[in-house]
This record gives sequence, C-alpha cells and structure tokens, in this order.
Amino acid sequence: MLLVCAIWGLNFSAMKFALRSLPPLGLTALRFLIASAVLSVVARWLEPRSPVPARTWWLLAGLGVIGNSLYQLGFINGLARTTAGNSSLLIASTPLVTAVLGAAIGTERITRPVLVAIALGTTGVVLVVLGRGDGIAFSPATITGDLLTLAAVCCWAAFTHGVRRVGAAVSPLQVATITTIGGTPVLVLAGLSDLRHQDWSTIGAVTWTALLYSALLSIVVAYVIWNRSVSRIGANRTALFGVSVPLFALSAAAILLGERPSKMQLLGAAFIIGSVLVNVLAHWQQREPAVCEEGV
Repeated sequence: MLLVCAIWGLNFSAMKFALRSLPPLGLTALRFLIASAVLSVVARWLEPRSPVPARTWWLLAGLGVIGNSLYQLGFINGLARTTAGNSSLLIASTPLVTAVLGAAIGTERITRPVLVAIALGTTGVVLVVLGRGDGIAFSPATITGDLLTLAAVCCWAAFTHGVRRVGAAVSPLQVATITTIGGTPVLVLAGLSDLRHQDWSTIGAVTWTALLYSALLSIVVAYVIWNRSVSRIGANRTALFGVSVPLFALSAAAILLGERPSKMQLLGAAFIIGSVLVNVLAHWQQREPAVCEEGV
C-alpha cells in the first residue's frame, strides 16, 4: 500500500503538468478511458478463465459509479467551490469516515490502534496543509464546495466497504477492471464538452507522459494493489495508509516542482510516519498469533 500512496502522491505533480494543457473534466475522462481499455486487455490476458457472475459484475459496476464517477465529480467540483486547504482537510478525513461507516454497517470494528493511527495521521495532514499556506476557513462562501468534497469522501468510504463485501470472491484485477469500467461512462459524459473543444495541437510530450502516468500507474496499477489490500487487511487499515499520500506528494513537489517544505510540514510528515508505523505494527501483531498457531 505504501507503493500505492507513493504513486498517488506523485500523481498530484503529474496532474499539475497535465492540467496546463487539459481541462479537469476532460483530463479525468481521458484517464479513465485509457485505464478502462488497458485493464480490460490485461484482465482478459491474465485471467481469461475467471468469469464473474452477472449479479456480482453489475454490483461492482455500480460501486464503480459511486467510487469513481461520483467521487471524482464531487472532488473536482468541490475543489472549485472551496479553498485548497478545506479540500485537503476534508479528504484527510477519509480514514475516519471509512472506520465510522464500517462500524455502523457492521463490516469492521474500530480498534484502538486504528483510532491512534487516525489521530496521528489527521494531525499530520493538518500540519502539512497549514504549513503549505493553504487557507482553512469554513464559511457560507465555501459551504457548497465543502459539502461536495465531504460527499466525495463518503462515496469513497462506501465504495471501500462495498468492494470488500461484493468483491470478496473476485480477484483484485477483476474488481479493479469492473469498477473502473463502471465509473467511466459518467466521467466521459461529464468531460465530453471539454474534449470536443480541446485544441489537441497544444498537447506536448510532457502532457501525454503525465496523462499516461496518471492513467496507467495511478489507476491501473494502484487500483489493483488497493483492491488486493482491502481484501487482505480490511477497509479501515487500507484507508489509513492514505494519510501518507500528502507525505509523498510533498516529496514529489520538492523534487519535481522545486517546492520546499516548511518546518510545520516536516513536523506533519513525522506525525504521518508515526501513523503508518502504528498501522503496520498493529497488523503484524495481529498476524503473530496465527503464525504461532501454524507453527504448532
């Protein structure tokens, strides 16, 4: 999962490059079109004899609409109507929302290590956001964007638990493929106007490289690993790794864009690292009894 977080962290810089020539909705549509096509080919090649029951296929496709279409549209439109600081802070609440939702529907219980990791990770993200100088000011002027962003977070949390329940008997590759395909049509419709009016002559090699990175690594590779993690360690612990994304984004921005982290951001990075360590150690402690049992 740390590899996924590194990919998603670097994706922020890749998206900044791509957005210089492509509008947000058009870029999102292209990303998912490319990812859907590649995942379809890879799934047929690697798992040609792994048919998915029709009911499961449609349920996963529906979850793709929630976790991809609605999440992406809520995030993009929310960001356009609120501050970057508000958006970052609300997105950082994803592990907490995921844990609370899991407890409410009885999928997973909230353990003490999970609570500690959430507290450390959220504190770290807040410090990173404040250290970046982004404004955090919840007000009537930002309420629409804040609610859209929070709705996006809820969509991702529901998607995470839904995938664990519905896709339990399906391979991570098939889950990633079906949910991506399911979410693509709505995103293409949303970005169709932007794509029709796009001046394709303005798109250079850097933009295409950034777009392919964002589609092939940030979606194709990351989604397969993410689904594998959800099936193996659960929704809560998988979501908790997400707090490390700002840490990787910070590092990528420093290397690729020349942005230098402040002391507050470095302190936030330390809290985030602490959160990841608590999460990993709790997982290994949980595995130890089973390993001992097998040895006996």
